[in-house]
Amino acid sequence: MFVCTLRCHAVGVALSLMVCVSASPCQSPDVWRPILHTEALLDSIPGTAFHFSSYARNGGNNDMGQYYGTDPFGWKILCDVTGPGVVTEFWCTRRPWSDTLRLRVFVDNLSQPAIDTTISRLLGETWPFVPPLADSAMAAWFSYVPIAFQSCVRICYRGASLYYHVNGLSLPVGTDVEPFATPPSPSYQSRLDSLFDRLENPQRPAWPDHTPLYAQGTAQLAAGACSTPAPYAGSGGGGQSAKRVCF
Repeated sequence: MFVCTLRCHAVGVALSLMVCVSASPCQSPDVWRPILHTEALLDSIPGTAFHFSSYARNGGNNDMGQYYGTDPFGWKILCDVTGPGVVTEFWCTRRPWSDTLRLRVFVDNLSQPAIDTTISRLLGETWPFVPPLADSAMAAWFSYVPIAFQSCVRICYRGASLYYHVNGLSLPVGTDVEPFATPPSPSYQSRLDSLFDRLENPQRPAWPDHTPLYAQGTAQLAAGACSTPAPYAGSGGGGQSAKRVCF
């Protein structure tokens, strides 16, 4: 269960590529590091990405109302992971919600949910699930509120069928993680405030305490041709980086 997305924008056959490499501190299995410091995405993340969704199990196009079983309370399971780790994104289709359509999130305790409310009240109306961390757009609801867990997380749903996906990161066994709770602890709240500010007031560089290094190059590519317009060797990431692009 893994999804990796790469976006590349080109105008005509002229392609300009900029590579940003940050001189970052030593890596640690911190669930917040790649969330709060986008420059750290150039470094390896000591974990495994996970992805759950309502994709059609038979390979067709019926990708709505598909779940991962039923919990002991009779609710449909959208996501079920043993920890430690963090849920980084949740998305589902928006429809005329009512109080009968509910979401439960269990964090390190599968008998008592940390969150138990309607989707409409949760995503966009209940702190910390408020804009810009959570909202509705393009006929769907979404949340970027990190839900960290030490031993397990389970997201369950009750209501009419829906499209959904859940993304996150599992960390190595033995990693110490401060789990999400309601209300959040002062330290958890401080990091939520930082993420809120990052999304509300984006800045470049997003990691102001570290000076990024840039390697930039431009290449004219014919159909079927490949080029490495921005080779780089130095600190950050794996030490060397060369972005090869094809048109």
